[in-house]
Amino acid sequence: MNWQQIIEQTKPEFEKLRAQKEEGELPLEDAPRLEECADVLEAACGLGLGDIPRSDKVKRYPLLEMARWCIPYASHEASVFALHSEILLELGDIDRAAQFALQARRLTEQNPGIDSDTKQYVLYVNGNVQVELRQSEEAAHLYELAIQARPDSKLVPMLIEEAAAAYADAGLYSRSNEFMERIPGERLGHWLFQQLLAENYERLGKWDEAIGVYRRLSRQATGREAIEHLFYRIGFCEARRDSKRGRPTGARAGLGFDCVSLPDDGGEHKGQLTEDEKTRLHVTKGVESLRRLIEAEVSLSKHAAVIRPGEQASNLSRLKDTLLSCAEYIWWADLHFDVPGLRLLSEVADSDRIKSIRVLCLLEQVPKLKKPWGTFEAEMANRGIKAECRTISTRLFHDRFIIGANVVFNVPPVTAIVAGKFGEILGSPNRPPFEDWWQGASPIR
Repeated sequence: MNWQQIIEQTKPEFEKLRAQKEEGELPLEDAPRLEECADVLEAACGLGLGDIPRSDKVKRYPLLEMARWCIPYASHEASVFALHSEILLELGDIDRAAQFALQARRLTEQNPGIDSDTKQYVLYVNGNVQVELRQSEEAAHLYELAIQARPDSKLVPMLIEEAAAAYADAGLYSRSNEFMERIPGERLGHWLFQQLLAENYERLGKWDEAIGVYRRLSRQATGREAIEHLFYRIGFCEARRDSKRGRPTGARAGLGFDCVSLPDDGGEHKGQLTEDEKTRLHVTKGVESLRRLIEAEVSLSKHAAVIRPGEQASNLSRLKDTLLSCAEYIWWADLHFDVPGLRLLSEVADSDRIKSIRVLCLLEQVPKLKKPWGTFEAEMANRGIKAECRTISTRLFHDRFIIGANVVFNVPPVTAIVAGKFGEILGSPNRPPFEDWWQGASPIR
């Protein structure tokens, strides 16, 4: 029997028993049956959600809502609580998802005899919750524990990938790469994992390794923007590597980036790009504009502000300096923007320097931000500054950005800076499409 058939068979009885319960007319002897129906129906919804792609919101939403109906009537078991958490997490109710995930974990810890599959599932769900709470290092630790709970499970390859991504997001790039090395070859070849691997190498200052990965990706790339981005990163890494070795950055022998010396996959140097690579590079912006962009980024990257554990006052000062460097306006794009960001903006907002503030975040942040935002908006209006906050329901971007008319910065999450998680505030010559994101966003309500 598949999940659709289970739902068709169980749903009528569940709805009947639920209605009796709500009306206070459920016979005592039928209470266990209501609990059983709720467990079966929610589990079937969970199976259905596993079959339907996450991108298909239209098909997923009815199952999510049906599963949510079951939560008040379901049994108090660890796996059931973990499933509640998964359902609520996708529905955007992070606080309740976190509560159920914690309850599930406590139940597994209180029951040493619990099966390894359930323990692994509970730890995996707790890891997902921590990702949403922007506690990336804790999430990675939970994924590791989940792997240890059942090393031969079919979930392990996915858990390794999640741990690698979480460690990278936490700024622990060497640890992330340790997990990257455990990803099966056919999966590691996937574009997203190669991108993550290259970015980790960049953060670690392993320029030759990063160039090698970007070159492999450039051979696979077909779209103009992808080709342009990869050659841009190759040129940037080349320039940073040479600056460390005391060589001139940028063009070689006045020939421009069409004659850049790059290491091949084995790390040995070639004299110049191949004819095919030259052709592919020339179909993008052109070597001169790429050269200027790379030199600008190299210059900016030398002035990175480092966020360090145990330096809360200094970390906040560095973020304030970043905000104070913005002219005309401050646009802040952070999917998980939170109240501490408002306090910092309030401290630096000066109508002689800026005239507007825009904050872009996820819709799920509204419960935390709505009331504080109203106070902040009124305060800014009194200073002659127009403050606006808009939300999006999908993750249109991964990084966080602070943007002024004169500068662009790539920044860690504001909550991570306040918590003292290691990271860097980096200047960038690239302006993200903030205005496009803004046009498609909804005002905070």
